[in-house]
Amino acid sequence: EEEEQIQKMKELFQLTVNQLRNKEDFLKFFTAYCAATKELSEMGIELLEEYLDDEEVTMTLPYLLAALHYVCGHNSEGNNYLKNALLINYGGHEMFLSLSPIFERNPMIMNLIDTYQQQ
Repeated sequence: EEEEQIQKMKELFQLTVNQLRNKEDFLKFFTAYCAATKELSEMGIELLEEYLDDEEVTMTLPYLLAALHYVCGHNSEGNNYLKNALLINYGGHEMFLSLSPIFERNPMIMNLIDTYQQQ
């Protein structure tokens, strides 16, 4: 039954995103919601990865995926997405940091942001 609920939620998510004019804002809110728990973050990663080729969200999607990977403890994947995000849109790091208070307290994340600021 839980699998069925997850599938219905994924379908609702995709229907919603396809109807939106501004996908970016919706995906930010969705990510902030998913970042609350590891279980939701895992599902969020799965859903967001389907939009990797969507040019409309190219500037923010790597930040959103980095956030969810960090929440799940996937630091290597989080670092890779964060590095890409900082390269293509350094200014987006403020939005990234706002997604969870744990990010500003993480020296690894803050060191990455500082490193890319100097480039």
